[in-house]
Amino acid sequence: MEHSFTLVLFTVLSQLAIGGFITLFFLDALKGKLSPKTSQTAAVGVVVIGIVAVLASLFHLGHPFHAAKALLNFGHSWLSREVIFFAIFIVIAIIYLFVSKTEGGRKKIVAGLGTLFGILTVYSTAMIYTIPSMPAWNNGTTLLAFMLTACVLGPLFVQTISGFTKDTFIDCSRYTTTIIGALIVVNLLIISVAHGGSDEAVATGLAICTSPLFWIKAVLYVLAFLISGRSICNSNLKNTNIATILFVLMLVAEFLGRIVFYATGVHL
Repeated sequence: MEHSFTLVLFTVLSQLAIGGFITLFFLDALKGKLSPKTSQTAAVGVVVIGIVAVLASLFHLGHPFHAAKALLNFGHSWLSREVIFFAIFIVIAIIYLFVSKTEGGRKKIVAGLGTLFGILTVYSTAMIYTIPSMPAWNNGTTLLAFMLTACVLGPLFVQTISGFTKDTFIDCSRYTTTIIGALIVVNLLIISVAHGGSDEAVATGLAICTSPLFWIKAVLYVLAFLISGRSICNSNLKNTNIATILFVLMLVAEFLGRIVFYATGVHL
């Protein structure tokens, strides 16, 4: 698939940024569990990662200098919706930088709107690929996989930031273990659904299973699951180093998984 590398960058980084912002919404705006330093640092990280994703998306559109044309078909194109929703998300994330130190309703409203447009972005991205011409993708597993990428990378990112800012460490081990377990199940489901579909879907499933990158990703998933699960019972494993290791493991795994996604899809 053309521009597959920029597609990998855009989808993973945008979902990381969105997951990070949603984590800020729950832990900072709603529950007040993050210090101002951690909140600001994480918010800056979300904006920077989002901007990098935007730059990648210009090439993801195929013709960077014609990117504005993608805005003209909002009513009929999931690509147009993705571009508009993500642009709004980035603007809201920047606004959050200026209100993150405040208290009260304004902060919650901004964070809530950012969360809404972030979710709409991930949904739109998934719907771009949920198409009849790609039988292995044309089901709910595509949306599940994209949503879970945001759900696992975002909290791990904020958790890592909370450790490096030397403030109160945010323990996400129970949540992280659950989401990584869900990712393992969804990946098994993807292969199962593909093998039960059309010839093209079966070919996609076989290509996934024979890809070395898929098995490297699988090993990283299992390793991250074991480390995260172990840290639930062992307080000595709840620290910045472990959080960083988990974040790196899952970030690499999601990049590898997205490469496999684009490389193995078989058209009708």
